[in-house]
Amino acid sequence: MSDLSSIEDPITFFQARKPDLTVEEVLDSLWLLDCIAKYEPLAQKVENSPLTPATPSSSPTEKTNSAGKERQGSSPFDALPPSPPEPLVKVHLPSPQPTALGSAGGGGLPYRSQAVETLPQALLFNRALRLFKRTVKSRRYMVLDEEATIKRIADTAQEIWLPQLKPEIEKWLEVAVIVDLNSTMLLWHKSVDLFSRLLARHGAFRRVTFWGMDQDEAGVYFQLQGRDKQNSRQRQGLPGAGGGKQLIFVVSDCLSPAWQNGAVGRLLKNWQEHHLVSLIQVLPEWLWERTALGSAEKVFLSAREPVLTNRGLQPDSLSAALPKTVLKLPVISLSPEGLTNWAKVVRGDSRVEVVGFWLPSVAKLTDETPATNTTALSTPEKIEQFRLSASPLARELAVLLSGLPLNLQVVRLACRKLLPEAGLEQIAEVFLSGLVERLPGQSETTPPEELQFQFVEGAREILQKSLRNSDISRLIGQFLEGRGDYGGGFPAVIVNPEAGGNVAFNPASLPFAQIAAKLLRRFGNKYAKVITLLEDTIRGVDPVKKEQERLFLELKDLATSHTRRRDIGDRLNEIGDPRRGVGLDQNGLPDIEWLPVFPGGQVKIENQTFTVAPFYIARYPITNLQYEAFVKAKDGFDNSEWWKGMPKEYQKHKLKEPNQKALNHPRDELSWYQSVAFSRWLQSRLKGLELSNPDKSSKLRLLTVGQNAEIRLPTEWEWQWAAQGGSEQRKYPWGKWKEGYANTWEAKLQRTVAVGMYPQGAALCGAEDMSGNMDEWCLNEYSNPSVIIINDSTNNRVLRGGSFSSISYDAASAYRYHYLRYGWGFRSGCRVVLSPPIRASDL
Repeated sequence: MSDLSSIEDPITFFQARKPDLTVEEVLDSLWLLDCIAKYEPLAQKVENSPLTPATPSSSPTEKTNSAGKERQGSSPFDALPPSPPEPLVKVHLPSPQPTALGSAGGGGLPYRSQAVETLPQALLFNRALRLFKRTVKSRRYMVLDEEATIKRIADTAQEIWLPQLKPEIEKWLEVAVIVDLNSTMLLWHKSVDLFSRLLARHGAFRRVTFWGMDQDEAGVYFQLQGRDKQNSRQRQGLPGAGGGKQLIFVVSDCLSPAWQNGAVGRLLKNWQEHHLVSLIQVLPEWLWERTALGSAEKVFLSAREPVLTNRGLQPDSLSAALPKTVLKLPVISLSPEGLTNWAKVVRGDSRVEVVGFWLPSVAKLTDETPATNTTALSTPEKIEQFRLSASPLARELAVLLSGLPLNLQVVRLACRKLLPEAGLEQIAEVFLSGLVERLPGQSETTPPEELQFQFVEGAREILQKSLRNSDISRLIGQFLEGRGDYGGGFPAVIVNPEAGGNVAFNPASLPFAQIAAKLLRRFGNKYAKVITLLEDTIRGVDPVKKEQERLFLELKDLATSHTRRRDIGDRLNEIGDPRRGVGLDQNGLPDIEWLPVFPGGQVKIENQTFTVAPFYIARYPITNLQYEAFVKAKDGFDNSEWWKGMPKEYQKHKLKEPNQKALNHPRDELSWYQSVAFSRWLQSRLKGLELSNPDKSSKLRLLTVGQNAEIRLPTEWEWQWAAQGGSEQRKYPWGKWKEGYANTWEAKLQRTVAVGMYPQGAALCGAEDMSGNMDEWCLNEYSNPSVIIINDSTNNRVLRGGSFSSISYDAASAYRYHYLRYGWGFRSGCRVVLSPPIRASDL
């Protein structure tokens, strides 16, 4: 957009290019350009924000509906914000650490099974609601009639100009939606919520309000829902009525006690005198007789002209004489067809009729009422009654659900995947049969979609007898082996029976485990490992902890092969490695397990004798996870403080990627400078750490980091003293060479393994991996061991311990070799020590 600020006369500028523009049009254009310039950067910022999801552009209808939301109200379940677009199926690699849904690795993968929309044909619903759209002259509001005002001024030529007013044109209807909050309506929560969204955003109505209807000891009450939700309960009159006519939708299944004892009927009878009241019955029509409507007489209602109260509705000729003591209640289904027919009747189309009921306003539940009480029946009797009265699809659905946990999302997905012919009507038959009850112990504030249900005692086992093996295969295929879609629904677990590992469940997946363990036994040994896992889960055994303990026992077995030790380390990385000294502490800092090395002594290196004072050494080399904490820390790798005294070209020099990226592997590809920088950072972050002084002959009781102790790379003599077992002077940390005690060239793995995979090869002090697996940097120079300062010398520094590519001779405790301090290699890493500062007399 060009900058217009430099134009002295914008009107002349625009008219020169388009002569037919008026001054008013030019000013309007300038105002519009100013608005675009003001809000375009903000829009671009929001559009490019990393927090903004990439969603398809809304259609014009969607934009209009969204804009109308503020004016019209909120849904009865506070869920009016638009649902996010359904995500594509995604593949998730196993996490190295346990995730919120459990640990993924080898045997299983946690995922969220797809949520199911419960109000199809949204476009047809919108078209049906459009029939209610009509404008009328307002009886309350007046606006200026410009044409009449000008004509009056011109005709009368009076000096005093009197404005002429006319009624404002407004939308015809104001809507109140009253949702029954009885517990039986939980099944329809999602459908009613989506229907409320359509109403609130449609734009056909002048105003839309939402109310919840419930009952307590004092009787029926109403409570405003949505953004304007109030805590006060309204018990008399029409909710939200401001004296004008309202179109009232009562959404209910007519099963609550308030319907049975006539309380609702009395309220609706009073409302019909001044408003247009209709019942949206969520149950299918053939189930209406099982509700409070079963005690009423069915009629057909129509209208010869637009109606605003129930008094304008006319019964069919066979029911012309309606007593005044009854409620003339239109009943429509929650469907586009039901809304369409009701809209046509409201508009006065005499060719259309809707079903209605003569509902006595004082009706009470009697023994003849069709509502059936199943609480006194035994479980077999309940099942027999259900089989006799339910539809074939509902009977088949009940059998399939006996192999699944009862959660509304699970049930809907089961219908979609396993029995697509079934819908909410069949689900309602099952849930209202007396065979299903809420799982006890759940909070009253639990969202309906997260509520757990269960079959009454004994019902699941009886129904499962009718499950065919083909049905079980379908259940396993969709819910256990992961052929179900990924989405925003309920937690589940994909189980792979061929995998060698186990799966960790979180409590949300426990219902699947409890049911699947029994069903899988029908398939013999194929699912033996999975069955064991599920049964452990049911008993409350932590499967991850159990597997970890088993793996650690394997490591202690001298017969465990090199390849198995490699695989155990990789498996621990997948399910979580709980060992101290391998990962991070609660503050996100390297969790070092400090081992005391005492007493002190002397080590001879290249004809020089060095005194070793007691100190602490880390049990393991620094791992990938621990070094990554240094790289990512705000005061970490990029902080110049840790690189002081080093040549500029090697300060913060670029890190190479580790060859083995598993978090519990030793960090390789490190230069000496990068290792020193890490130890300096760790010294700063652990400042104030106190450990008892391992030198019992010293008067100093505690070693405090930053005061009388420091964290750094070990000197060559410290490293050797720890590796050889002090004065024992072992050739290898464990003694004489033994095959299977270290990851050297003889192991033929040709790569590092996780730290600590050879516990039998630990040194006397307990330090592991001091022979093989990874070369470790020491502090001093190779050619002149007494030089330990950091300087810009190019002299090589010492590496100790040998690596996976070293032969056994090079992995001996006293073997020393060197490398360029600024160089890095696939086999060079580091380990740290904590000790008093080195004295000049010790060099």
